[in-house]
Amino acid sequence: MLSKVTNSSINLGTGQIINYVKANPDIQIDRIQDNLTGWLLIKLKSGKIYMYNYFNNRVYLHNRIQIHFNNKICTKTIDSFDQNNINLSNQLRKYILKLILSIGYPIDTMLGIGGEYYIYWLFLEKISNLIGISNHESIIADANYNCPFSKNYLVDYNNLPSYPVIPIVDVILLNVFQINSNIIKYMSRIKFKKIIIISCNLSDSKLSLISKHFHIQNIKYFNNITNLIRIIEI
Repeated sequence: MLSKVTNSSINLGTGQIINYVKANPDIQIDRIQDNLTGWLLIKLKSGKIYMYNYFNNRVYLHNRIQIHFNNKICTKTIDSFDQNNINLSNQLRKYILKLILSIGYPIDTMLGIGGEYYIYWLFLEKISNLIGISNHESIIADANYNCPFSKNYLVDYNNLPSYPVIPIVDVILLNVFQINSNIIKYMSRIKFKKIIIISCNLSDSKLSLISKHFHIQNIKYFNNITNLIRIIEI
């Protein structure tokens, strides 16, 4: 099941999501998310956002939901990306964090691209330079909110000159739905120790392009509901 669904996939939601929708058939829901600790974050087609506590049956005017991972809490807006398969999300995050830390300290600089890279920043206090880029305003806003000590840049993936110039990093974490070829070109210009790619929609042509620019060390597969998530180590 998913913790965040759109109005076209409500039947894939948690029991609490399905119960709420059935009890409120006249509400025009755009997106709804269950954080599994008592709260639904609901965005209506009108743009209104609110929280519903299903333990005490009350509505609150909040626009952020909590993600619990490794005894820490990250808050996100409903339009931001998250690993929303409740059976897989934290298992996947733990594996990624283990890969990041596997290169060993000292780690001076880490670059995150897309997705929920900033969740991992919460566990990397020893790293002095944490840099993130995305083409989505909500991801940049959530990164700045949760990790004000990091530097985050809004870019156009189709416009390579909009990317920040970063010559050397220790780790690059890439998490995007479809890997833009410019991102591959961008990473190839950076001197690095390890690249970790998280992808659930990686075509054979893009995998071939990655292998032309980099040496793939390992690929691990996670079974998602309708596809496979690849974790690629470079």
